Amino acid sequence: METTFLNQERYLLHTFVNSSNLAFAKYDSLMNVLELTFQNGTQYSYHGINKEIYDELVTCTSAGSYFSTVIRKNKYNRIK
Repeated sequence: METTFLNQERYLLHTFVNSSNLAFAKYDSLMNVLELTFQNGTQYSYHGINKEIYDELVTCTSAGSYFSTVIRKNKYNRIK
């Protein structure tokens, strides 16, 4: 387990079990980068994502809708 200088976990992981769009999320709390894996296997990293947005994504009722309205507009890179 890697921690930040504030002694918090650096990487937060989440598997979406009820999403037809999103499969997996990995959040880097030190760099404010959210990596998302979609059900079709594509992966993107979204930059400038704060922990509150990550927390809302993994607890909302529709992760796909939340992604479309809040996260999609951020700067991103395709990983795979």
